[in-house]
Amino acid sequence: MSEQLILQHTRALGDTVVMTAVVRDLAITYPGRFQIHINSNFRDVWANNPHIAGLNTPAGCRRITLCYKKGITAAGRGEQVHFVSWFHRDFTNKTGIPLIPLLPQPDLHMSQVEIDNPIVEGRYWVVVAGGKTDIRTKHWGFENYQQLIVELGRLGISCVQCGALRKEDIHKPMGSCINLLGRTSVREFFSLIHHADGVICPVTGAMHIAAALNKHCVVIAGGREEPWWEGYTNHGPKFGPIASGELVAPHVFLHTVGTMDCCLRKGCWKRKIGGDKACPYPVATVSGQVIAKCMDRITIDHVVEAVMGHYESGAVPPISEPTGRYRQVSQNNTQRAENAAKQLRDLDLLSKQPPPVPSGAVIAAPKTARKPSGMPANVVRIVRAPAGATGLIAPVRTVQEPPVALSDETPMDADIYDHPVLGGKVTVCVLCYGDYPQLARRCVGSILQTVPPSRLDLRVAGNECSEATVAYLKTVPATKLYLHDQNRYKYPVMRSMLHDPKCPIETNYMVWFDDDTQVINARWMQVLGRTIVDNHNHNVGLYGIHMFTALTATLKKDQRRWFKSAPWFRNRPFQNRSGQSVPNGNCIHFVPGYFWAMPSRLIKEADIPDIRLRHNGGDCTIGCQIYQAGYKIKEFNKGKSHVWCPPKDGGGRRGYSEAFPWF
Repeated sequence: MSEQLILQHTRALGDTVVMTAVVRDLAITYPGRFQIHINSNFRDVWANNPHIAGLNTPAGCRRITLCYKKGITAAGRGEQVHFVSWFHRDFTNKTGIPLIPLLPQPDLHMSQVEIDNPIVEGRYWVVVAGGKTDIRTKHWGFENYQQLIVELGRLGISCVQCGALRKEDIHKPMGSCINLLGRTSVREFFSLIHHADGVICPVTGAMHIAAALNKHCVVIAGGREEPWWEGYTNHGPKFGPIASGELVAPHVFLHTVGTMDCCLRKGCWKRKIGGDKACPYPVATVSGQVIAKCMDRITIDHVVEAVMGHYESGAVPPISEPTGRYRQVSQNNTQRAENAAKQLRDLDLLSKQPPPVPSGAVIAAPKTARKPSGMPANVVRIVRAPAGATGLIAPVRTVQEPPVALSDETPMDADIYDHPVLGGKVTVCVLCYGDYPQLARRCVGSILQTVPPSRLDLRVAGNECSEATVAYLKTVPATKLYLHDQNRYKYPVMRSMLHDPKCPIETNYMVWFDDDTQVINARWMQVLGRTIVDNHNHNVGLYGIHMFTALTATLKKDQRRWFKSAPWFRNRPFQNRSGQSVPNGNCIHFVPGYFWAMPSRLIKEADIPDIRLRHNGGDCTIGCQIYQAGYKIKEFNKGKSHVWCPPKDGGGRRGYSEAFPWF
């Protein structure tokens, strides 16, 4: 009868992944002798594993808590035995049962469903651009990661950013890449790595996952840990007497051990930077982040060459003709770092968290490298949204690619445009302002990627826009552009767009976007269309986030007078907080002005927007106009679940400021 064992280890994801090698080798070395039960964190690591009896802890089992601490000490003494081997040694020491590694890597098992259904379609590298806050010495400069992604994009390589967003982790969202920060489960993270060309990361769990899945990896390691302890390479570290000692996909372990006095003979194993018992060589980056000097000595060019070396050597199938051009530096390192830091600051301006965009977004590589015939074009897109998420992606790098085809999983949605209430097409109006081309690209790009062109009447206005913004707007497939050299303010421009006699709006419904908004749900228009259809016979005239405001009524100043003096005012009493019309009402119910939708016929019927408006007060006024015309508001986009906009302190509501017109 088989002996039942409980193998226990409850630390980080990477440790749990490495522990899988013990289970594999125990089951193979002693077939049928043990029933292996697991007690660990990250239970999904063990999914599909044929070597375990279960993730339970039955009574009466022999329990072995596995540890590798002695291995770190031994590595510091110069004993060059890899991390993978030390779980085996600890098992042998605690049980007396001889066990050695049979393969120089952990053991993960992908299901056929995971193999056949990638989350991201196309060629890409996974990038983990951060780490735990309690081990700062593992961190590389955030602007380095940003610059790296841009440089790789220039060479035709797309990136997908991953990482946890727990309170003990720090990951800054990067631009020019698909951003899935905090939006993947453990299994989805495995799937992304399984389907990737490779992984770029510091010393973290991703490198162990890559090793287990036979994926190439460039590890930005510095001088904290010895390469013989952690690196999955075919030279240096020893995995013990192994039956098959060659790694299928050896990693590049970029380290500084032996080059600095603080890590001359071994890794320093320090966690913090600055202060007692901490890294003695702190370096401030261009963006103000403080990192260890050993990490700062690893340059963007080191990593680019390591990545491109996989294609040059043939280890990874080529995505473009190898020319060696990646070794050329178009700008000096300081300028490149400043550019990357500026891009990160721009992202911070937009949101304090990764800006969400649709799960179907396309990130297209720059078209500078010629592709050999028969090789796939370097375009990646989300084809399966991670569980429980609409998708988080960094700002779209280009919108000059065809819009993403909408999912056919729900046939009802595919036909929603053809419902008689919608009439086959929708008008979308976008107002762009100032020198913010990245906002224009992000906003308009997310619309183009989620509404089929045959269903879209796009009208875009530019208010005192920069040359870069105007140049971009002239590339979009707009029905009409309204470009103004001076700031004509929001509502005069809106009125010229909605009441254009030369290009009248002829669709049944129109939607308004400010340029600091962004579609975050690829199915937003299908959901909005279904909401409109379901409420068509319920007298709804405005769709958006439902809000209200109270007006002041005093002997000296009654703000209601401004509304009552309008030609569109039909003497309906103002509302109370509940939305009821009452004789003494002092509330106006409205939706925020950055995103809303309404029947196009109400533009003339309610005279929207009020001709007296300039920049402020339009959302309240339009809400009052709709109400006075006899219509009500229907909640849509609650919690910014379909269309996102940053708060004011996060970069929203930019531009001209004025008092409300009724003051």
